[in-house]
Amino acid sequence: MVPTLVHDEAVIIDSSVIMEYLEELFPEPSMGMADAVNCAHMRKWLRYFEEVPTPAIRVPSFNLHLVKHYANWTAADYAVMADSHPIRKHFYHRLGKEQFSAQETDEAMDRLDQTPARMEQALADGRPWLMGDRLTLADACIMPTIDHLRDLGFEGMWAETRPAVTGWYARYADRDAFKAIYYNGSRLSDG
Repeated sequence: MVPTLVHDEAVIIDSSVIMEYLEELFPEPSMGMADAVNCAHMRKWLRYFEEVPTPAIRVPSFNLHLVKHYANWTAADYAVMADSHPIRKHFYHRLGKEQFSAQETDEAMDRLDQTPARMEQALADGRPWLMGDRLTLADACIMPTIDHLRDLGFEGMWAETRPAVTGWYARYADRDAFKAIYYNGSRLSDG
């Protein structure tokens, strides 16, 4: 499963689980929250990101890019591939070889648009990061989805109407760690 972290022979899967694991193992510099109330609020963001935008981003990703890989497959070969992925089998079958239905696409895009809307509210008081003055796991958890939306051409969800999210993205993109991750050729739009 992607992503997967292998550390001291322990296999850890899933992005937010990996982030929390690393935070516990390497607490300095901390990306968590010191007090229980703020920690709970941060976890609320993490769960929201896992349940709403993370599954929704798959729909436009598949519609715009990944279905191209299946264009020349037979229906039988595609079904074998879908069935070989037990966690996402039903997802692949809903997709089919073409793309998701207009209704499912519209629903996913609505869910995706909710994310920068919520982020804008959280950042509206001028704080630089979702939890306040410092970068936390909440910011790190949503950045790949926001960047992927940008990569897919959906930056309009925030670029003109949500200035706090635009500033948040610019601050994050200016970080050295971000620049090291997104190198030329690493995005779908680079290829």
